[in-house]
Amino acid sequence: DRGALEAAWPALLAWNRWWDRARRNPAGSLSLGSNPFEPRVGDPAEFVQPNTAAGAALEALDNSPMYDQAPFDSQSHLMLIEDVGLNSLYVTDCIALGELAAILGRTEDAIELEARAVRYGDALKKLWVDDQGIYLNRRLDNGKPGTRHSPTSFYPLLSGVPTPAQAARLVREHLLNPEEYGGEWMIPAAPRNDPAFIEQLYMRGRIWPPLNFLTYLGLNRYGEQLAQKLLVEKSLAL
Repeated sequence: DRGALEAAWPALLAWNRWWDRARRNPAGSLSLGSNPFEPRVGDPAEFVQPNTAAGAALEALDNSPMYDQAPFDSQSHLMLIEDVGLNSLYVTDCIALGELAAILGRTEDAIELEARAVRYGDALKKLWVDDQGIYLNRRLDNGKPGTRHSPTSFYPLLSGVPTPAQAARLVREHLLNPEEYGGEWMIPAAPRNDPAFIEQLYMRGRIWPPLNFLTYLGLNRYGEQLAQKLLVEKSLAL
């Protein structure tokens, strides 16, 4: 529906541009953030979450153990972590909007979006940790990869950034690993061997359909049919 695309386009492009403007970190990738603002309705969250790491985590997986003790810069309003999930989704967004721009004949917009997809895709490649066979968040204050992960480590599959070999390792060593994300019920929001898994509180171990769906789309892009079928069956069982 070209008319619907034309109507939605200004907002879609503005949203994409906002992330590049407001959440780009000094390393050239994206970080979660939380901006200060004046309380409007008096909810306690308005006083304790803005311009904090806890507030920034709400742009992603909320109370995920990935963000425990996360460093935060109140001047830039950014969590000092290069976030795998955020960058993966953003690259995917740039690619998708680039396709829509081409359909609409918006050549300049398509070129702009393609350039961002390449730039942030290159940044995402650097978050691969080869000795562990997985994408990990990386701290900006010390340059070290995170020690905890979540299903967002599978989100790079959405973007097409991983090599086929990297995709295979993500699936074999982590997604299907019963000590992490495999098992009877898939996919836990924190791996089974994470100390927070036993809490089963929100993003600390529970299973969420959107995470399964995004992982499914990534598997589909890489032709991981056996893992894809298994995830479908286990998701239906839920």
